Amino acid sequence: MNNTLLNKNLIIGQGRQAEIYEYEENEVVKLFHKDTNQDDISFEYKMSKFVHTSGLEVPYVSRMIEVGDRKGIVFERLEGKTILETVSKQPLKFVTMAKQMANLHYSIHQVSSLELPSQKERMEHTILNADLLSPPQKEKVIKYLYQLPDENVICHGDFHPDNVMITSIGAKTIDWPNVSRGHHLSDVTRTLLMLKYGILPEHSPTLIKLLDKVGKKQFYFLYLKTYLSLSGDSMNEIKKWEVPVAAARLADGVPDEEKQLIFDRILKEFLE
Repeated sequence: MNNTLLNKNLIIGQGRQAEIYEYEENEVVKLFHKDTNQDDISFEYKMSKFVHTSGLEVPYVSRMIEVGDRKGIVFERLEGKTILETVSKQPLKFVTMAKQMANLHYSIHQVSSLELPSQKERMEHTILNADLLSPPQKEKVIKYLYQLPDENVICHGDFHPDNVMITSIGAKTIDWPNVSRGHHLSDVTRTLLMLKYGILPEHSPTLIKLLDKVGKKQFYFLYLKTYLSLSGDSMNEIKKWEVPVAAARLADGVPDEEKQLIFDRILKEFLE
């Protein structure tokens, strides 16, 4: 493997666990930090291949590789920009982008699977790691979680504007390590919480921060209205999922300010 791949000039994206590098023709590699759990990488590779074979609009997954002491997954390179990038450069497109995001999310939820991990089991595991909650509070939330309805539709688990790529042939969803089979409204509720309470990292461009303050509320309502018009669900049905989804969000490595906001606005009354 060519170690020039580690040239920082080739980075086209990065997150908490990995960096995305330009790779061979029509490919990118998601190169994980060396302390990333091997099982997590293998799981993401397996799940990414699975959702591609399910017929969803996702990038093709090629293979796993090693670069020095780091492991990576090679994906099809998508030519385009994420919804977040698109709106930051062309603010007038936020109406179209919000509707397109909702349509894409709804289309994912039309596909069912019994082969994916259980959404509720994954949420339970995550809630148990929420540091703002005491053991009795976690137990109360988990008990409530298992009283909610079940489904077996494919749920992305981290569906937000920076995980949707707008290409010349349509929108495609990237980044599938949190995929599960479960209830579509749990997946929608997570997206709504991120849109409503998400706090951008300090290093985010100034324009994106400005749009976050000015346009986040409008984007939230357009996404929600479009999704509900497609699914026939109600806001009351979504609200039933807010408590467990919010509790799981506390263990996602989000800023302390966002954690406290979620706790105060959603969980505090339920836990009293």
